[in-house]
Amino acid sequence: MRALGCVLFVNWMLLGCSSGKEGGSGPEPVDVDVSSRAETSLSSVSDSGIHGADTLDTHQSSEIVSAPVDEPGPHQVGYRTIPLEYAPEEGRTRVLDLHLWYPTSQMEGDHPIYEKVFPDAVSLVGAELLNEGPEGGFPLLIFSHGHRGFGGNASFLMRHFASHGWVAVAPDHTNNTLTDSSDSRETSMYYLRSLDMRAVLGFLDTSEGTDPLQGKLAVQRVVMAGHSFGVDTGWASAGASFDMERINERCAANPDEDGCHAGGLKIFEDGLRDERVISMIAMAGSIDENFYGSGGHETVAIPFFSMSGTEDPVGADLQYERCKDMDFRWIEFMGGCHQTFGFGGCATLDDELGFNLVSAYALAFARHTLMFDESPEVLGYVDGGTIASEKIIFHGAP
Repeated sequence: MRALGCVLFVNWMLLGCSSGKEGGSGPEPVDVDVSSRAETSLSSVSDSGIHGADTLDTHQSSEIVSAPVDEPGPHQVGYRTIPLEYAPEEGRTRVLDLHLWYPTSQMEGDHPIYEKVFPDAVSLVGAELLNEGPEGGFPLLIFSHGHRGFGGNASFLMRHFASHGWVAVAPDHTNNTLTDSSDSRETSMYYLRSLDMRAVLGFLDTSEGTDPLQGKLAVQRVVMAGHSFGVDTGWASAGASFDMERINERCAANPDEDGCHAGGLKIFEDGLRDERVISMIAMAGSIDENFYGSGGHETVAIPFFSMSGTEDPVGADLQYERCKDMDFRWIEFMGGCHQTFGFGGCATLDDELGFNLVSAYALAFARHTLMFDESPEVLGYVDGGTIASEKIIFHGAP
């Protein structure tokens, strides 16, 4: 499949599929109440550096922090989807399909095909969750796909984390996926996607549900990753401030656009910081000045690790220059394209090499920020002491 170019993949999907959601005729969606979501002020965001807040049960286990980050972990990978329903604002309901990858000891089973096109020959559909998790719960990675993407867009990364004992979850951002989105982005998408991530964490942060994962995850401190437009979602969840002057100008020019109503503007004004997100992996994307202005990043106090490809000019260089006062790292992949961080098909960088490098750097950063892993291997990846490939250009550590 990777031999096909990205354009062929997209054209095939748009022409051949009427619905990309797995489980569309599956179980009824779970209803989640996000009315008590994490709504703390930006003044309470920790400024304690790369580790974020320092009041956490680090839930370390020897397996999770000892396996080499550049190799698959010791576990097999289970996968399934869950429909989730929630109300992001009054009078509005969203139904999301959640994709979940998790460690399992099961050795055989059926494999998923994402969006009915992209096969995954490793993950096992419906496999049982690993019997014994680390004290404090399984560490959690949450992922936001790009514009017209899908939850399984970076399944290689989700599998890598799950094989190392993490749980990885990625919602399909309804009305902004490969099969249900227009070319344009409604204003509301700049806040709905972050509210999607809040709803996911709210759903997982309970021991009263019927799902096997509920009550077994360390949900109060999580690592977030995003691809392309998912990077903007990450900035919002990390606490970036919206430029209300620019948003009001946009809405004045397009008053009927979804998100330009009073309630939507209030959400932008209040911000979308979720303090459960303690670090961010930004892949093939950069902060959108049209929504955040030139200084929206200044209210962010969590570590960022940015990755981009030299064949994919997404403004990562400008983002890095702007964010040098933050806890912010940036690596470039020589020959990397937009889908080096997605489903592959890059003609200028081998897919497997790109996927392996993305996975190793992301896992090292996640282990360091969430688990305080300061092993020489992890520090080498995080601070640039180890350059894993001649294809990597490392741009500074704080």
